[in-house]
Amino acid sequence: MMLGFYLWGKVQIDFVLRDNDKLAYQKKILLQEIKDLQVQIEALQSYQRIVRLAKKQGLVFVSPMQRSVLTVQTDGTQDPTYKKSSDVKCAGLASLE
Repeated sequence: MMLGFYLWGKVQIDFVLRDNDKLAYQKKILLQEIKDLQVQIEALQSYQRIVRLAKKQGLVFVSPMQRSVLTVQTDGTQDPTYKKSSDVKCAGLASLE
């Protein structure tokens, strides 16, 4: 009788260990996929990629002399003046069209 309980316990432990091994392997695969996705995200956010896409769309760099301040209210108010320098948005590419 004791031998039966011992074997049953041993089999249950073996099943748990196998499940643990499967989960550890799946975790390893998922961590590698996360790293791959992080690399892709960093590549998509790179400045060089944005510049390359902008140039493909016909945008070119502008000189500081070509830049001007355009006041835009982003908070929904009707007042066309800005109060802080943080309200001014700048861009470095312009269309030739």
